[in-house]
Amino acid sequence: ATTEIYTLSLHDALPISRKSGLTLRMFNGTDAISCRMYRNESELFNGLRKNFLAAFQNSVPLLVGIGFLLLVIHLLPFLVLAAALLRGNASLFTASVSPVLLRLLHRIWLARWFGWDPLYAFTHPLGALWISRLGVVKIRDAFTGYRPVWKNRKV
Repeated sequence: ATTEIYTLSLHDALPISRKSGLTLRMFNGTDAISCRMYRNESELFNGLRKNFLAAFQNSVPLLVGIGFLLLVIHLLPFLVLAAALLRGNASLFTASVSPVLLRLLHRIWLARWFGWDPLYAFTHPLGALWISRLGVVKIRDAFTGYRPVWKNRKV
């Protein structure tokens, strides 16, 4: 056990883990707990907005780089597949159908594991667009100095 006192931030687990040298583990608590943090999309967006950049070590270049990779990984295959279908291009179709199917199978597998409706797997590209929008807004916030308001205080 450590006796060092940590200054907790909005994102408590990450700094504590880094300072202590410990690793973080994921736990599937779907059957153990239930928690509703947000009641609507606006609350969700602003709730994640307040500390989204902390997940990228408060680095805008890191957010941009990882954001670009995530767009390529999560959206490009769907866009290429749509273009292939619209243009009737067999080689583009062949190049894009495997990544799309793998992504959908993975999302269906996750849905079954967490007890979600497997049809949600088909909304994954929309989720990727939503999180991309959040990233763009955080980049704008970083350049304008905007601090979001959360529970009636600037964070």
